[in-house]
Amino acid sequence: MVDKISFLKPNNLYRSIFPGYDIVVPQKNIGGYISKLKKIFPREIRNIQAIFNHMHRIFNEVKAINISKELKKSPNLIMETKISLADMLGYYSDNVKLKAIIAQYWMYCGLPLANFLPFIFHI
Repeated sequence: MVDKISFLKPNNLYRSIFPGYDIVVPQKNIGGYISKLKKIFPREIRNIQAIFNHMHRIFNEVKAINISKELKKSPNLIMETKISLADMLGYYSDNVKLKAIIAQYWMYCGLPLANFLPFIFHI
């Protein structure tokens, strides 16, 4: 029965529609996503790169934990469990729209992101 299953390979991971923004995030192409964000927010180019560098460090630490089983070698990950996503993104940028768009696909190890609700829902 399993041999009758066909898996699809979508071109896009997801699409986010915000007030004034319609963003399609490419599948398996973080560089493409970063490039899109930099085009939309040209004044935030350095901040966008810094945010994704930070997330990449967290990703690598999680991967290392799976191998070594030692949390003590993960200083960034440990720090992230004590702050919210809003706080982490706020360290790099004050642009609420950029932070809300990045937070859309929240695969993060910090606390929830309630700070972005006014932008997302026009509150």
